[in-house]
Amino acid sequence: MAIKSNPLGKITVQLNGEITTIPKTTIEGLLLDHKLNANMVIVELNGTIIDKKNHTTTRLAEKDIIEIIRYIGGGKNS
Repeated sequence: MAIKSNPLGKITVQLNGEITTIPKTTIEGLLLDHKLNANMVIVELNGTIIDKKNHTTTRLAEKDIIEIIRYIGGGKNS
C-alpha cells in the first residue's frame, strides 16, 4: 500500500506495521496520544532507537516507520 500525503496538518506513517494517519507531532506527543508511558517503551524510528531524552524534540514526518515496543514485566521468582 502506498503512503499518501495529507495536507491537513496530519502525516501518514507506518506504526507497528500498520499504515496510519496521525497529527504532526513529536515522539512524546505520539506516546501521549496513545496513553503510553515513555519509561515503559522503546521507540524505533526508521530503524534507529531514539533515546528517551530526545522524545520531546524528535518530530515525526511523512512516511516515517515507527515501532513502539512495550516492556512487559513478569517471570518467576526464585
